[in-house]
Amino acid sequence: MAPPDIENGETSFLVVLASRVEQAGNALEAAELRQRAREAGEYMVLQPAIQQITQAGGTLADFEDLLRGPAEAGDLFAMRTLAEQFDAAGRGPEADQWLADMGNEGNVYAFHVLMGRLYVAHRDADGERVWRRILEAGNPAALENLAQRLDQTDPGAAENLRRYGIEPGGTTAAPW
Repeated sequence: MAPPDIENGETSFLVVLASRVEQAGNALEAAELRQRAREAGEYMVLQPAIQQITQAGGTLADFEDLLRGPAEAGDLFAMRTLAEQFDAAGRGPEADQWLADMGNEGNVYAFHVLMGRLYVAHRDADGERVWRRILEAGNPAALENLAQRLDQTDPGAAENLRRYGIEPGGTTAAPW
């Protein structure tokens, strides 16, 4: 029976267990445990696998095989890393669309990754729209984060957002 932490989704324990199982001479079981950790998006397994793919001159498809499952399961590291690989392959807009699609399907973490990408690319208006989607998805911290961004360009809009919130669809609510 696996330790309770593994059964509860603490995937870092899979890595530790795999190491101990391998030291005990069972390489096959250790590989299976590492695969479970990889599928769960465990950073301690993904990071070395990413390095191996990079050193081997791997393709975007190789990174997708490794990272798409954990990314679509909500792993932020996997989402960001896979989006960066799309960028490196000259397919950044596809990454943005993939993240937007995941966000629209209910993965609010994808919206966070997308929003960060948009602001880094100086696409502030698009980033603001994504902040509003995050707020609509039920993350109240997004209101203050968006208001702080608006403070830099439109303090009146920031104050209205803080005071009145948003309407369905993401627009700032009118004064009441």
